[in-house]
Amino acid sequence: MVNMFRFNKLLYPFLLVFLVLVFFYQFFLKGFLPIPADTVVGLYHPYRDFYAKDYPRGIPFKNFLITDPVRQQYPWKNLAIKGFKDAQLPLWNPYSFSGTPHLANIQSGVFYPLNILFFFLPFHLAWSLYIISQPLLAGLFTYLYLRNQKLDGRAVVLGGIAFSFGGFSIAWLEWGNIISTALWLPLILLVIDKITLFVKPKISFLWPAVFVLSLVFSFFAGHLQTFFYISCF
Repeated sequence: MVNMFRFNKLLYPFLLVFLVLVFFYQFFLKGFLPIPADTVVGLYHPYRDFYAKDYPRGIPFKNFLITDPVRQQYPWKNLAIKGFKDAQLPLWNPYSFSGTPHLANIQSGVFYPLNILFFFLPFHLAWSLYIISQPLLAGLFTYLYLRNQKLDGRAVVLGGIAFSFGGFSIAWLEWGNIISTALWLPLILLVIDKITLFVKPKISFLWPAVFVLSLVFSFFAGHLQTFFYISCF
């Protein structure tokens, strides 16, 4: 029984990684980026003009409702990282209208800790891993929280997968900032349980520190509305 329990604890992380690899197989096998870039040539001039003669009825694209990542999140992230690499604080975005505040734009996620990926990898690769990390971390944190609730192993695994690949997570996946804000909720709930239910001298400092960091990471991920929901919850 003990060996089976240990096996189950080790099995879920591997299962989660496997599901993420399968879900993003086009990135790993074909090099496609997790961003709806087809809308750029399908909706916007002058790009669509280059292919107009080949597509008299319009260039096909999958979904016109998910243009924000290519118009906002992707270029905003690029602008912020470029500013940091040039040893400049990205205070201003000169490319929107006559210029707009960039650091003060909460959705730009300038200080999100996982931005560290962009300093060590090419931007397109770092962006892909940034998006892929969302279901991975969401599933892992949910698994840890539900396991702490002493639920049946099947319920724990199903709960982790449901949060990682549920409608909310998949619908907003390519935005980056929304799910990156929400994925910290299970860890926050886990820490609250640890603090309120298990008061031990050895962990009296650890769990409050994790609680603060989880809230900070969620806030700096860049979606204030989702963070507000988490705070209310």
